[in-house]
Amino acid sequence: MISRFQLEDSKSETMYHKILSTIQTLVLDIALCRGQAYDGASSMSGAVSGVQRRINLDAPNAIYVHCYAHKQGFFKVSLW
Repeated sequence: MISRFQLEDSKSETMYHKILSTIQTLVLDIALCRGQAYDGASSMSGAVSGVQRRINLDAPNAIYVHCYAHKQGFFKVSLW
């Protein structure tokens, strides 16, 4: 984890800009990002306008995968 912050809303554009500003504050190059992992919320994982798509436009090699911690949680729920 790089940072924690509170957002005004849950729009993908808001989250993307906050993530990008945090990366820039840390003097990191978004173009060098190689992976992204989020939950399944469309604002995060959406292929058209989600955060993963917006970051992918800046960093084409940043492959998105569903967060394995969330997958494990879904698996536990399905067993009950």
